[in-house]
Amino acid sequence: MKNLAFLLILGVGASAANASLLIDNFKTGGYNSGYFGTGSAEAYTAAGTAIGGVRWTYLNVLQNPDASDTRLRVSTTVADGVYSVSAGPEVTVYAGLGYGLTSAGWVDPLNLNLAATPILKLDFLANDQPLRLTVRTVSTDASNTVVDEMDDRDFTIPAYSSIGTEYLNLAGMDGLADCDALRFEFLNAPAGDFSLGNIEAVPEPASLALIGLGLAAMARRRR
Repeated sequence: MKNLAFLLILGVGASAANASLLIDNFKTGGYNSGYFGTGSAEAYTAAGTAIGGVRWTYLNVLQNPDASDTRLRVSTTVADGVYSVSAGPEVTVYAGLGYGLTSAGWVDPLNLNLAATPILKLDFLANDQPLRLTVRTVSTDASNTVVDEMDDRDFTIPAYSSIGTEYLNLAGMDGLADCDALRFEFLNAPAGDFSLGNIEAVPEPASLALIGLGLAAMARRRR
């Protein structure tokens, strides 16, 4: 009976571990917006390691005290496993990442069930100013052109002197069980730069705790 209980705990724990879902690791679909001082840049890039196979990127200059100054420029790039946004002194930008979106303004449904993995794990490689992040979920009707549900949640990402990982809890948001599109909207502090290396959906802590139980039971059996 003890062996059966141990196997059940370990099995559930392993299932929870394997339930992690890669959203994007930025290793494919290279992109460079180039530097600009006013306006915006938008792209839909085929990316095999991004969920849904296409990554939407958007960068819009919100505030630039002197757009004629070549130092006051912004850019966004995706290269070698890194998504980065760079802003010149005093420049504020809106930067967007999206999945399950099409250039026609419609949704190419991801059909994700994030109810079991409602924690988004974001691996920041750098972030020199506090950063505001809004995560939006979208569910559509059968035509994929009419939004049935949309919800959003705001987060504040602290500044990092080096690498930092953020866990964003989406539990309770509408549309998690049938998420057809997912958007990340970043708003920097003036002159704020950031780089992101990985986005992943992971199980909530209760599921992760089962992994710990399984490992602890295994350690006891080996003594």
